[in-house]
This record gives sequence, structure tokens and C-alpha cells, in this order.
Amino acid sequence: MASTHMSTTSYSTRLFVSLLFILMVFLLVANRGVASIVTLHSFNPGSSGIQPDSGLIQAADGNFYGTTYVGGSAGLGTVFELTPAGTLTTLHSFTGTGSEGSAPNAGIIQASDGNFYGTTYGGGTQVGGTIFRMTPSGALTTLHSFANASPLPSIVIQGSDGNLYGTTYGAVFKMTLSGTFTTLYSFTGGPDGSSPNSLIQSSSDGNFYGTTIEGTIFKVTPSGTLTTLYTFTSPASTPQCLVHGSDGNFYGTALYGGTAKRGIVFRFTPSGTLTVLHSFTNGPDGADPNAGLIQGTDGNLYGTTANGGVSGFGTAFQITTTGILTTVHSFAGPDGWHPSSGLMQASDGGYYGTTPGGQHNAGSVFKITAGSAFVTLCSFGYTDGSYPQAGLVHATDGNFYGVTGAGGAAGYGTVFKMAPDGAVTTLHSFNYQDGAYPIGDLIQAADGNLYGTTFLGGAGGQGSVFKMTTTGVMTTLHWFILQPTDGGLPEAALVQGSDGNLYGTTSYTVFKITPSGTLTTLHVLTSSEGSNLRSALVQGTDGDFYGTASFGGTSDKGTVFKIAPAGTFTLLHSFTGPDGSDPEAGLTLGANGNFYGTTTTGPVFEITPGSALFTLLPKVNVGSRARLTLGMDGNFYGTASGVFGPVFQITPGGVLTTLHTFSGPDGLTPFGGLVQDSSGIFYGTTVQGGANAGTGNNAYGYGTIYAMAVGAFIVVPSAGPGGSLNYSTPQPVTGGGSITFMATPNARYFVKQWLLDGAVVQAGGASYLLSNVTSDHTVAVSFAKIPMTPTNLTATPGNGRVTLSWTASLGAASYSIYRGTTSYGQSATPIAAGITGTTYVSTGLTNGTTYYYRVAAFNASGNSPEGNQAAARPVAPPSIPTSLTATAAAGKVTLSWTASAGAATYNVYRGTSSFGQSATPIATGVPSTTYVDSAVTVGTKYYYRVAAFNSGGNSAEGNQAVATP
Repeated sequence: MASTHMSTTSYSTRLFVSLLFILMVFLLVANRGVASIVTLHSFNPGSSGIQPDSGLIQAADGNFYGTTYVGGSAGLGTVFELTPAGTLTTLHSFTGTGSEGSAPNAGIIQASDGNFYGTTYGGGTQVGGTIFRMTPSGALTTLHSFANASPLPSIVIQGSDGNLYGTTYGAVFKMTLSGTFTTLYSFTGGPDGSSPNSLIQSSSDGNFYGTTIEGTIFKVTPSGTLTTLYTFTSPASTPQCLVHGSDGNFYGTALYGGTAKRGIVFRFTPSGTLTVLHSFTNGPDGADPNAGLIQGTDGNLYGTTANGGVSGFGTAFQITTTGILTTVHSFAGPDGWHPSSGLMQASDGGYYGTTPGGQHNAGSVFKITAGSAFVTLCSFGYTDGSYPQAGLVHATDGNFYGVTGAGGAAGYGTVFKMAPDGAVTTLHSFNYQDGAYPIGDLIQAADGNLYGTTFLGGAGGQGSVFKMTTTGVMTTLHWFILQPTDGGLPEAALVQGSDGNLYGTTSYTVFKITPSGTLTTLHVLTSSEGSNLRSALVQGTDGDFYGTASFGGTSDKGTVFKIAPAGTFTLLHSFTGPDGSDPEAGLTLGANGNFYGTTTTGPVFEITPGSALFTLLPKVNVGSRARLTLGMDGNFYGTASGVFGPVFQITPGGVLTTLHTFSGPDGLTPFGGLVQDSSGIFYGTTVQGGANAGTGNNAYGYGTIYAMAVGAFIVVPSAGPGGSLNYSTPQPVTGGGSITFMATPNARYFVKQWLLDGAVVQAGGASYLLSNVTSDHTVAVSFAKIPMTPTNLTATPGNGRVTLSWTASLGAASYSIYRGTTSYGQSATPIAAGITGTTYVSTGLTNGTTYYYRVAAFNASGNSPEGNQAAARPVAPPSIPTSLTATAAAGKVTLSWTASAGAATYNVYRGTSSFGQSATPIATGVPSTTYVDSAVTVGTKYYYRVAAFNSGGNSAEGNQAVATP
């Protein structure tokens, strides 16, 4: 029962102790994690030197060169060469004897003659430091020795005249490459300051610009005339070196000052206006920028802070010229700490720098590259689940499935589905009777169903095994009751063996269960074999299953074991402490057939099926709870379950790269592992953090789901109602690359607009090209519903006019009329717009000309296509009928008249008095020139007239004719 108690408390401590830690350190400053960092070299005390306090340069040969402040053969500093692959060669060790200097702390440059030039803080003939020249092969010559009056010479720069320029404590100097030294200006210690930093030369005016520690910005001419341009209002601001931006302004940092007194980034215009772009908070954004900035090829500014960041060890940051700051890396200790020098951008686009910390606490050289993009897809809000400790499974239907350890309708956790666009649907909320607190990953078995475990709940209260369809139909397969041979409190995921059965662990047993629910306990572990089984098994190429126990073994620090499908158990390794302890993350099968794993005390290890264990990295990531994921590139990827992570990559040879460090809004405490989709994007979960921090009963968020691309940026597509895109999942795009999105509207819809990161970038169009991708983005397309096309258009000609009529269109707010004089040759410009009815009279037409009409419907979203075509030929009214005669007979009168030009029909009018015909005709639409009136009274005298009609109108009535039947 001791092991059971330990397993029960482990869940609560991992879940809630992290909350306590967050309470102390959580800061709401976003770290987008847009870069990855790799340590190229960790210095060791010895001949290679230690404490590389100055920055690097990339020389003409493509290698990097720098200095260490101490160390080397005499312990007084070195100059070193480093290849891009990380091979370091010590070119010179300073001795401090004779004229040679010691303690180089300002860095070096490569001049136009191919040699390197630099300064030392000590040594020389006057023990005040030196200026030296060194050939690429390492031959060093002292060119100038400073007097021992605290000169503290800065790094030198080469001016456009070929001479070297620099500063000391109290002066600006010039020196020729042959060593002729001239003091250009001596500071007075008054308004002009006294302690200048290094210089830069303006390409526009040829003058030199710099700052003083006392808080001034100055300009000095090549001849030595100095002008103070700006004085900081807070003398303690301590501005660092300047960089001349491509926009003509100067940019820099100040070590202190700002709203939190932890440093600022500022812009200074040539006209003398200073603007604070960012005040550091000593949070994840960093604190105490101890070096100047550089401008990258992307136009942004890059720098470092000595302190702050998520671990307090300093940061590397990017800031736009408008002041938008992004923390691209927070140093954690093994990858370096407290950088005091700035960055440089190499020809490969990467940013290189040094720190005094590192794996051996003696300094490190690092490289930061863009391209580990990170996007938060979902932030949980408790009612839809909370605290997702497990990772995701990418199912065959393209969706992701996972569990939350708490929350949901009853508070006992959920099973959820996430669509590729990040939309989350709760499939099931546990109610304790069917299980509670699922903390292990789901798996999708060969039958297409999802299988998982709950830590507690069920009929026995000790957890369950369940099956669920992708539509959410839940079946409980087994309830644990914590009997000696049954086990209980399962924390890990299941694995489907090659025999089709499922295999898993409880706190002290290994079991097999069929998909129909028949469970067999394969082995009950003793304390010497291991206890507290928290990780999933993995099946090796030999058919056996391999796993880890968090405790137990010879030193009670955990074990690695294997078990055959029939239950034969073999202990492979007992951890002792130096090789790690508490390997709760489990194992990952590598491409070479060996297994890889992590321990919560740090070491990353490799173990063969024959039990030979090799430590890859002795102490890198503390607290890995999820097992490693073997990526498509052959590297391993994982998370460290500390509050801030990180997410990391490890090569099979043991090279570690930190990919992302969490900061709160993007998530906290990544207990779950990673899953990689077919495009190469990794997906994972965090237990806390997210956009819903500060809501409900949890001030620190209910967890997130995130996506991350390595070596690429993520572009997240989304399509609004009414259509679809050719991509429905986040897409990785390499830096500088492009991607084309194609939109397909549904019937009656059209593309309204394209949005990039929420801003409209294109109106309409079936496609959108996103090019030169240098950060992660969202691309969205919106569709609009158009009205139905008008139908049944008719055109009736008249005298100089045509009358149109059509059937109303569904969704139409108005109509536009299009006209032409050839079939389907209507002008693109309507003759009338905004017509709200379904009729229209087209006037001002030429009689005898045929006109062709079409109508389109409009609403706020757009217009329909034009409907059917109708044609009409306006005509003039006919001429007056003539020669009307009326012939009486028994009971009738026969009328006859001469045809009228242009007549289509005739109307006949009758009366009983001369020219007293009724306005209402007795006959209409008479097609011929005769008509028989049979509705007469014998003996009554009748008076007749006839008028002609056509589409252009009617003629006047013609002559009168009289007859008496």
C-alpha cells in the first residue's frame, strides 16, 4: 500500500504544487517562442579560457572570433576561433608579461587588412591595458599601452578613413593600423560626462556617435570636436552603445531607468528627440540590458538582458522600431545565464552570442535561429474541461483527441475532440461512476475506437479502462478495485500490441485487456522490481514490452524493465542517482531499436534491449513527465514539466535545443507529451495557463492546446461560413518561404475578403499568396451570401420605351438593369441601379432599334449573376384607319376599313348618336380589317369608328360610318 499512497499523492502534488509555484512567479508577459537556441560550445576551466564576456564577430573566413576575460594557459584571457559547427580553437593566451596585455573584455574586430584588433583591460608596459593586433594564425603584437589610470578601453572600430577609433575612461582616441595613437577628446566630467561607451560611425555624416555611463548621447567629429546631443533626465539610466538604424534614427538600451527601473530600449532621432520604446519589467520580458542592440536583416532590433526572463537568468529579445518586443529566448542555466554582451547576426541569418554561464559554469557560445513557431490553438475554461495533463492523439479522421484531468459538467474531467482549426468539442464529461480524473493519453486502436484510463472513479473507486467512439459513445471496459492481483490508480496510457490486445499499467501491476474488456494481470511488481508505474509501455522490435517505474529498485530511484506478452518479467536497470532517478516519463523506441527516456532529476538516457544504459545528457531538463516523441527527422522531442517547460529537441547524439519556454498566456506546466502530424507540426497540451487566466476559480488558467513547428513558422488557416480553403490544418512554412491559399465558396456565396493576422489584406479573389514568411501568422477568408439570380425577365416594347418585368429574387434588396443593342452585349455599367420593385420602364429609346436587357440582384454582401436576357424593339403608334364602311343586314352590321400602317390590331367603337361612340370598345384586338356586329336591335341607327393599336400605342379613331339594321 505504500506505493499506492505515493502514486495517489503524486497526482495532487504535480497538479497543485505547480499552482503554488505559479503564484510566486507568474507574470503576464507573452513569450511567443519564435526562436530556438542551441549551445555551440560550453567553456571548461583550462586552456580554452572562461568567461566570454564580450560578443562575437564573424570573420571573412566564415568562422567566429571572440575573447575570454580569464582562463587560458596563464589564466589571463584568450582569443579564440569557433567554427559554425562548434569546434573551438584557442588562438592566443594572454600572459600579461612584457608589453602584452591581459583580461580582454571588449571584443575584437577584423580590419580591412585582414588582421584582428582589440583591447585588454590590464597588462602592457604601463599596466593600464593595451591595444593589440593579431593575425588570423594567432601572432599577437601590442600596438599601444595605456597608463594605469583606469582607462578601461572599449572595443575599437575602423573608421571610413581606415583608422581605428575607440574610447577609454575619460577620452576618445584614434590610432592608425601601425600604432600611431592620438587622443581626440578628453571628457571633463561635467555636462559632457566622463565614461564613454564604444562608438559607432554614421554613414551619412561621417561623425562618430556614442553614449556615456553618466547619461549623455554625444557626437564627435574625426578631428575631435564633441557635441552633447542629449542628457537623460535620470542619470542612473546608464545608456549602452548605439546602433544606427536603416531609418536614419539611432537605437539603444539603457541599463537602468524606465517605469520599473530595470532598463529601457529607446529611439533617438538626429534632431535630438528621444522616445522610450520599451521599459523592462524584470518579468519574462527581461531586465537590465547590459549591451547594445543590432539591427537584423529583417529590420528588427535584437539584444539581450542580463536578468529577468522566465527563469531569471536573462533573455534574448527582438523589438520592432515601433516598440513591439518579443522575448525570443529565456536562458535557463545549462544553456547560459546573465548575458552581458550583445548579439551578432551571421551570414546564415542566425544570431550568435556569449554568456558567462553554461553547462560547466564557465561560459557558453550560443546560436539563436528563427523558426520554432508556436501557436496557442485553444484555452480551456473549466466547463469544457481543465488541466489537460495528457497529450493528444491524431486520429485517422484528421481530428485530435485528448482528455482533461478535471473540469467538465461534473468536474471529474472530459474527453474532447479538437478540429485542425482549433475548435474543441467536449465528447464526454466523466461523472465519477464511469471514472474520474483521466490523466493518461488516449490511443486509437486498430478498430478506430479510442481507449484510455481514469485515475479514480468507477464501481471500485480506483480507476477504470474505457473505450469511446470518435462520436462520443462511451463504454467502461474494466473497473479497478485495488486488490493485490487487480491493481488500481492507473496514470498511464494504454498501448496496443501486435496481437491486437491492449497493455497497460496500474500503480504496481502490468495488465493485458482485450478490446471487449477481459483483463488479465500479467505481473505484480515487488519493490525491488519497481513501484509507482506512471508511464505507458512501449513494444520493442522483439515483441516484448518495455517500461519504467518511478521508484523501487536497488536504490529506490526507479527502474527500467521489460515484460513479455505472456507475463515474463525482466529487470533491466535500477537507477542509483548519478544516472538519474524517477524515470516517470517512460521510454521511446528509437530508429536504431534502442530506447530513450528522461528522468525527473535531469539525465536523458539511452538503453539497449539488452539493458546497457548510456547517459546522453547528464543534467538538462528537470521534471520530464511525458515520454519523448521520435520526430520524422530522427530527433527526439519532449517537454519538461516545470511551470515554464520548456519544449526541447534532443538529437540521438545528445545535442539539446530549447524550442519554446512557456510564459503564461501560451500555457504553463506542460505535463503531456507531443504528437506530430503528417506535415511535421507538433501538438501538445499544458496543464495551466492560457487566455482564460483570471476567470472562474483559477487565477492561472485551465490549460491550453498548442501547435509548434521546428525549423519553420506556423500559418494557421481558417474559413468563415459559406466556403472552404485548400488547407484546413496549421501549415509549416520555412523562413522566407511562401504559401498560396485557395478558397472555394459554396453555392450562392463568394469570397468577400482575405485577412492576415486579423487585418484585411485583399478584397475578394479566389486565392491569396502569403510570401516571405518570417513569423507565424493567421490567414482567414470570409465569404458573403449573394441573392438569387433574377428570373422570368420580360421586355414589352412601347413608343420610345420598353417595359421590363421579372420574378423577385430571394435575398435581394435591390436590382440593377443592364442594356445593350446586341445579344448578350449589355454594358458593364447599369442603366439603372437600386430598383426596389420588379418592374422598370426604359425610356428615351429609338423606335425600330432592338434592345437587349438583363437584370442582377444586389444585397449588402454583393450581387448575383445577371439573369435571363429579354429583347424588345420599340415602335411608333400606327396610322389612323380610313375608309370605314358600315353595311346593314337582318340582325347585323358588317364593318370594313382600310388597313393602317403599323397596326397590329384594331378596336371597334359604337354609339347611337353621331360621334357619340362609347369610350369602351365593343370589340378589341381585332386582327383583320373587317368586323360583324351582331349585337344590334333592328330599326336602331348605329354610329361606328375604328382605332388601330400596336406596342407603341394606339391611333386616333378614324372616320365615322352609319348603318340601321
